Amino acid sequence: MAWGLGLSWVAFVVWLWRARVNAGRVCDAPQRLRVRWAVLGWVVPVVNLWWPQMVVGDVHRASRPSTAARGLI
Repeated sequence: MAWGLGLSWVAFVVWLWRARVNAGRVCDAPQRLRVRWAVLGWVVPVVNLWWPQMVVGDVHRASRPSTAARGLI
């Protein structure tokens, strides 16, 4: 069971990293933290209490249809 939990955490962090990179590339919405904090925010003590939520919130805000997309054609 611990292996499954560890693998699911790794899969989620990899997904969050990729989603954060894509949010920065295709959207003009401001990102509050640098890309590296998508991973480090989970493992740094004390910071892990609120920075992962900020990263997920930024990705969510960038993925909304009402947010202006960067001019990619």
